[in-house]
Amino acid sequence: MNKYLIKVNRLTGWLLLFIIPVLLFTGYGITGEYEFISRLATAENYLYIHNIFVYVLIVVFAVHAAINIYFVIRRWRKR
Repeated sequence: MNKYLIKVNRLTGWLLLFIIPVLLFTGYGITGEYEFISRLATAENYLYIHNIFVYVLIVVFAVHAAINIYFVIRRWRKR
């Protein structure tokens, strides 16, 4: 079971590495402050993508944090 938890933990870590920049990029696209980002899509499109990825971030972060907390508690009990 620990083998699969480690794999899921690594997967969620990589997903977070992808999701965070997407949220930053779309957030700047919503504000329209940076011209090169605003040229790629409209603020409404960025807002739609941003709102989807916020929920994905919450789920992936919760899974990632829960697995790490589980491993920390197991390490504490060994001592």
